[in-house]
Amino acid sequence: MNGYNENERDEQLADEKKEPSYEETAGVAPQKKQKYISENETYGGKPTTLKGKISNFWYHHKWGTIVSCITVVLLAVLVVQLINRPDYDFKVIYAGGHKISRIQENGKASEHENILASLGRVGSNFDGNGEISVAVMDYYYLTDEELNKLSAEGKGDSIDYTKFADDRDKFHDSIMTGEVCLLFLSESLFDELYNESAFPNGALFYPLSGILSQTDAEGYEFYGDSDKAVKLHSLRFGELPGICDLPEDTVVCLRTQNNGAINRNEEEFLNAKTTIKKLFDYGY
Repeated sequence: MNGYNENERDEQLADEKKEPSYEETAGVAPQKKQKYISENETYGGKPTTLKGKISNFWYHHKWGTIVSCITVVLLAVLVVQLINRPDYDFKVIYAGGHKISRIQENGKASEHENILASLGRVGSNFDGNGEISVAVMDYYYLTDEELNKLSAEGKGDSIDYTKFADDRDKFHDSIMTGEVCLLFLSESLFDELYNESAFPNGALFYPLSGILSQTDAEGYEFYGDSDKAVKLHSLRFGELPGICDLPEDTVVCLRTQNNGAINRNEEEFLNAKTTIKKLFDYGY
C-alpha cells in the first residue's frame, strides 16, 4: 500500500475540482457572468450602426411616431378638402316627401339642373367672381303625420326608410346649426318645426312681412296664421322650370340667423335674405 486507499484518492481529486467557497476567497463574492449587448440591440448601450439606431428609436418612440403620422395625414386631408371645397354664392334646402330627380331623360336637363338654373335667375354674385353658384340640398323627409297617413292608406311599402332616416338626420343637423337659411319645406314639416319646443312661437323662422312690403305683394299667399312662410306656387317664381315640379304644398321660408355661430353663418343669412327678396320680386 502507498499509505492511502482508492477512496481517499477520489476524495482528494474531488476537492481539487471544487470551486472555492465564499469563506475561502476572503469574503470576495463570486463574479456573475457578464452579459454583452450587441450594438444592434435596442436596449442598453448606444448603437453605432444605422440599423441599430433606427431600431433603438423605434423601440422607444414607436407609439409617438404612429400618432404623429396619423395626425399629419388627417391634417393634410383636411387642408385638401378645404382648398377644394366649392364656395357657393348661396344655398337652398328642399325638404319634403318629393325626391328631386337628377336623371336626364332624352337629353333634357334633369329636374335638379332646372332648379339650379331657375335659382340662378334670382341669385347674386356675392363673391364677385363673375359667376352665380348655387347649391341645392334636397332631403327626403316625412313627418310622423305623413308616415302614419301613408301606412293607413296601405302605402307604407312606397317609403324609402333607409334614405328617409339618413336624410332626416342630415336635415336636422343643417337646420339646427343654421348652415343654410333659405328653405323650401313641405307644409307639414314647416308646422313641425314651427312648433318645435326649442324654438317657441316659430322663433326658428324669420318674419317675411317686412320683405314682402317692399314688393308688389299681389297674389302672395302666406301659409298659416303667421308671416313666416309663403306658398311657393303663389309666386311667379314658382312657375319656372324645375321649381314648378315641386309639390303644391311647398312653402318658402327663411331661417333666422344663428347668433351663436361663427361669422360664416351671418354671411349665409344675409345672402339668403337678399335672395329671397329677389325671389319674391321675380316677374313683377
